[in-house]
Amino acid sequence: LFYFCISALQRHFFFILFSDQNNAPIKAEPGDNVVLTCKDPDQGKIKIAEWKRTDLGSSGSVLLYKDDQLDPGAQHPSYRDRVDLLCNQIMKGDVSLLLKNTTTDDSGTYECRIDTEKLEGKLISTVSLQVSPPPPPVQQVKVKSGEESVLLPLKVPHRLWFYKVEWRDGDNRTVHVYQNGSDQPGQQDKIYRTRTKMDENLLKTKNLSLTLRQPTYGDRGIFTCRVY
Repeated sequence: LFYFCISALQRHFFFILFSDQNNAPIKAEPGDNVVLTCKDPDQGKIKIAEWKRTDLGSSGSVLLYKDDQLDPGAQHPSYRDRVDLLCNQIMKGDVSLLLKNTTTDDSGTYECRIDTEKLEGKLISTVSLQVSPPPPPVQQVKVKSGEESVLLPLKVPHRLWFYKVEWRDGDNRTVHVYQNGSDQPGQQDKIYRTRTKMDENLLKTKNLSLTLRQPTYGDRGIFTCRVY
């Protein structure tokens, strides 16, 4: 059996991830919507509420609520039109942050502080957000003993630009390299030399499939393709 990983992933689900309020980390994938929880335990009337990201320093304002409305003036540009408070919850002391369409750049530690009639600049919530891309899917390819070759299929979108393609096996050995318009056999591991082939016109066809000749039991494992 041969396995390989491809980078393309289609996502068909819409959901919102909710965090805990007590420094509990929340993990998300790019494109997810997340809610970072911040609730006043006394449920008092909130005069000012501000969410900040600690690693952005003085420019790290994510959302500022004061005078009964959102104030975008001091907001970091990367969060504009992507953050909001939960609908109709602020009167209950809930200023949880809705962050839409997350990216890997959103990863960090977020702090929520509020002003009420009893509190001023009180730190209510600290939430760690980690946005990581999902692992690539794995497709299984079966090979019968004695076959002359096996094809590890992979096609990428035509809009994807790249200059180098590299296939590696599960032991991180270089299986095949295509760069600067041609194969680079000098970069291959010796056990794969003269045994691999790719589309000669792959920069146009976007067909990155790899043909492995004379497959053996020792070739079984996970094969990964990367583009640069």
